[in-house]
Amino acid sequence: MGVTRAIINSFAYKITKNWDTMYWAFDIHGSILKPNYTYGSTPDEFYPMAKETLQLISNYQMVVMFLYTCSHSNEVAEYVKLFETHIHFKYVMRTQMFLLILMVMGVTIKNLI
Repeated sequence: MGVTRAIINSFAYKITKNWDTMYWAFDIHGSILKPNYTYGSTPDEFYPMAKETLQLISNYQMVVMFLYTCSHSNEVAEYVKLFETHIHFKYVMRTQMFLLILMVMGVTIKNLI
């Protein structure tokens, strides 16, 4: 499923369920930023339209954005600083915590596909 269709489907599902809020999780590496595979040099090059799209989504009050990553704590701080100007992630969590929350909620990988 393409990203555009996933977004459209999310909004349609929100309407049918009468939800006030949607929670969207975003990964950094290979989806928002281009990886550079260099130790000690945190990547900061966005994929085309990734920054603009995240800025647009940040303006929707009905969407709560959170960042999940397996990055080291010092890198996470650098990413938060990179995004803080115009991209508003309400929560930042490590991948392990994200997966634990999904498990507690009863969400399986099968449900996500």
